[in-house]
Amino acid sequence: KAMDFFAVVLAIATGCYLGFGFADGRRDKLILESVLAAALGALILFSMWKVLWLIAVGFIVHAVWCLLHYPLSIGARVPKKYALLFLIFDTGIATFLFIRFV
Repeated sequence: KAMDFFAVVLAIATGCYLGFGFADGRRDKLILESVLAAALGALILFSMWKVLWLIAVGFIVHAVWCLLHYPLSIGARVPKKYALLFLIFDTGIATFLFIRFV
């Protein structure tokens, strides 16, 4: 299924921010990134069992998280270009999913 692919893509994108949390080295930032990763992981699992369109919502949540990293620098230190590219990528994927599958 196509949604399986997008679930894996969202999990990988979420894992990138978790990796930035580890690379940052500050415990509070790692905890913050871990909480987001756990929440998105739970959303991904729930969406695969019950409601597939939640994958698109997950990309929107990830895009908002990227938006908070880009201008506000909330969370772990993430290079600005990565946050901006993830923001564009997540928004594009979410838009595609809502148009195509929802």
